[in-house]
Amino acid sequence: MLLSSSEQLEELAIDFAKNLNGGEIVALYGGLGAGKTSFVRAACKALGVQRVTSPSYGLINIYTDGKFKIAHLDLYRLSSLEEFLMIGGDEVIKNHLSFIEWPELIKDELTHCINITIEIAGDNGRKVTIDEHFSH
Repeated sequence: MLLSSSEQLEELAIDFAKNLNGGEIVALYGGLGAGKTSFVRAACKALGVQRVTSPSYGLINIYTDGKFKIAHLDLYRLSSLEEFLMIGGDEVIKNHLSFIEWPELIKDELTHCINITIEIAGDNGRKVTIDEHFSH
């Protein structure tokens, strides 16, 4: 779908969050500045989380003040699946509703997830694709 503003991206995230049950893994793809963190922030706020910050430096933020236990992961600075496992990422995503930015590193390990791709389209526009992924 094509969105023309950051407000529309936030509205989409809020609507998306309304359909979550609490155990999903949401993998967010897109370049720097595409709006991945903005999407997660709006979705988490819709689920009752008061303060959402980017996990770029800490790698994983856990939010427990909303409707679900939520993990927000940013894997941009990791270079291997082994690093992901060493920080306990696999255990985190098993026990939380998880939003994962830069999931390319672990995409083969995600047997069931919701993929969201956000691409910049024009000055303030975004092209957003949401699909559910299953692998066997």
